[in-house]
Parts: sequence; C-alpha cells; structure tokens
Amino acid sequence: MVAADGDKLPPNLQTRHCRECGNDNMASAKRKLSGFNTESVFTCPDCAHEVSLASEGAGGVYLASAIIATTAIGLIMWVGKGFSKTELIVLVFLFAVFASPMLIDALKRRPYPVTGMREPSAEEKAAWPSGPSDPIQKGISWMDGFGFVKGFFGLFIFIALWFAFWAIVGLIKESFF
Repeated sequence: MVAADGDKLPPNLQTRHCRECGNDNMASAKRKLSGFNTESVFTCPDCAHEVSLASEGAGGVYLASAIIATTAIGLIMWVGKGFSKTELIVLVFLFAVFASPMLIDALKRRPYPVTGMREPSAEEKAAWPSGPSDPIQKGISWMDGFGFVKGFFGLFIFIALWFAFWAIVGLIKESFF
C-alpha cells in the first residue's frame, strides 16, 4: 500500500536521540505509508544518520491482533477435547509469529528514544495537504497518532462497537420487520 504522489503525509513532530552521535534533535523530514502503518524517516542534523521507524499505534494494533487471532484459534482447538501439551506449544508459537511485527518494530525504535516535540515550520504547515484521499490510507495515517496503549485498546473497542452495531441492527430487524 503506497500513497499516491499527491497523498503526502505531514512529517512526525517528535524529536529522537541519535544513537550514532548522541544528538537529541533527530527530526522527521517525511512520513510514508508502509503496509498497514506509517513510517517516519528521521535524520540527524549533525551526522546525517537516517532511520525509518514505524508508528507506535501500529504496534499496539499488531499485539491486539495477535491476541485475538491466537485466542480464536485456541478456542477452536479447546472446544473439541481440551488442550494437549503439543497444542499449547503450537499456540505459543503462533502467538510469537503473530506478534513478531510488533516486537521487531519495538526493537528497532528502542535505540532512538523520543526526546521531545518540535514546532512545525511555516513551510511545513503550508505544504501539509489534507492527507491521503483513500479512506483506508486515511484511517492508517489517523491511527499513526495513537500511542501503543491507545492502539492496543482501540482495536478491542472497535470490535466491541462493531458487534454492538450489528446487535442493534439485528434487534431492530427482529422487532420491527
């Protein structure tokens, strides 16, 4: 999933610590869509070290997705006859596979801790478009602003609201039609 030429995302306003030279003012010059999340490209002003880091909100969503998928598979396996030791090992392995994108992103962000926030320049404010035109990409860039915890619980809240919506639709259908 790649943004079109006119669908540029505004840069991330966080500043990060450079692991190469120790400067605390690594700034993001650009942000791009990558898969189902966004990546901010941070550049150090002193040593020109560049790193591309995924959003923290996507990490929370990846972990919540891993928990939901593993729980669903575990319930399907458990309903028939319970768990054997081999099946528990398989579930742990599946959870590790499903959670690996979050873990890889977290390990990549660890050497570059956030040191603060910067104010956008006048050129950045003027150049910021309204964002992507594709609704899926717009949702992904909106999720980028979430932190890890909000992304994690946001997925569970979204699923609960989705089930509530369809329960209300079913209730209306059964009551009035």
